[in-house]
Amino acid sequence: MWQGIQSITNYRTASPACDSDASLPDVLNSFYAQFEAWSDMAVRKTIPPPEDQVLCLTTANVRKTLCRVNPRKAAGLDNIPGRVLRKCAEQLADVFTDIFNTPLSNAIVPKCLKTTTIILVLKKSPVSQ
Repeated sequence: MWQGIQSITNYRTASPACDSDASLPDVLNSFYAQFEAWSDMAVRKTIPPPEDQVLCLTTANVRKTLCRVNPRKAAGLDNIPGRVLRKCAEQLADVFTDIFNTPLSNAIVPKCLKTTTIILVLKKSPVSQ
């Protein structure tokens, strides 16, 4: 009977948004890792002229950004909760400012900031029965 109703109403089940294959994140990571392998050669960038303004973050800006972190959001890959970043903004601002300004002043993006890890988060678990 259900098949008859489906054919009469032209009902079509929605196709899943992604495959249920658990190897998908590994395939995506391998795909994006190939670009990292191509960029092993050293890139030389000309030093900007002294009259050019170099991007530089201030401690106050970093502190303000850390204070605006949403504590209800999930922790990232570093497993540091947002509430820790928010509560410790005063202590972390100087350290993070140095971490951010060093590559900016050298006009070089470190490899660790160019890599990514893709984690597949399923919205609904597959139906088992």
